[in-house]
Amino acid sequence: MSRIVIIAASVAAVIVIGGIVALGLPSAQPARQMVHRDIPVSQFASSQPPAAPLVAPAGPVAAPAAPAPVAAAPVQPAH
Repeated sequence: MSRIVIIAASVAAVIVIGGIVALGLPSAQPARQMVHRDIPVSQFASSQPPAAPLVAPAGPVAAPAAPAPVAAAPVQPAH
């Protein structure tokens, strides 16, 4: 093998192994920042109306009436 092939293979191996090691190392955690402020619960209660309760109907539910069939207009053959 020539020296250039050995040098190129060793450089490629160092790059690949270095990339794998760099991905596996833990990084320093970022500094904590306040992103939300404390919001009082009363603000939530006054900003939205209460949701309607979901209640199932007590009696039987009538099926909607089927629409009347529409008669198709007769097709006249082309002359």
